[in-house]
Order: sequence, then structure tokens, then C-alpha cells
Amino acid sequence: EPFFYHTVHNYYFTGESLKIMAEKAGFKKTDVFYYHEFTFGNAVAWLKDKKAMGNISFECIGDQFDRQWSDYLEKSGQAYNVGAIIEKE
Repeated sequence: EPFFYHTVHNYYFTGESLKIMAEKAGFKKTDVFYYHEFTFGNAVAWLKDKKAMGNISFECIGDQFDRQWSDYLEKSGQAYNVGAIIEKE
């Protein structure tokens, strides 16, 4: 896909790119994790207004749905944050 640079984000890493960098730096083990911190309302704002609006809450969407939304994004590697625990051996 074409590269899309967005000024809100000053970096672009994926779990795979973190693993490749660690491997090229000589590390032997890389465990990638994902963490999402925004509500489903933020995704709706992106779709509706084409801009981030932070953690928007809707009366018709409860906390449980927001937790499921975050869980889905984290498990599928689509979360806002990606990190890695990198070990020498």
C-alpha cells in the first residue's frame, strides 16, 4: 500500500518492523504487543468528521463495547500503540 504520512504521528512502526529491526540489531527474541487507548466514539468521529476527537462517549454505546473494541484492535494488531519486549537471548 502507498505510504501515508500523517503529521499527528511522528513515527510509523508495525509489529513486523519492530521484529525486523531487533533481528538486524542482533537480538534473538522479540515479543510484540499492542495497546489501544481510544473509544469506539473516536473511530466514529474519524468516519464522520475525518479528524480525531479523542475519547468520545455515546450514551447508546457502553464501556463494555469500548473494551471489546479495544480488545479486538489489540488482538488483530490494529491498535493505536505497538511495542516490543526485546531480549538478547
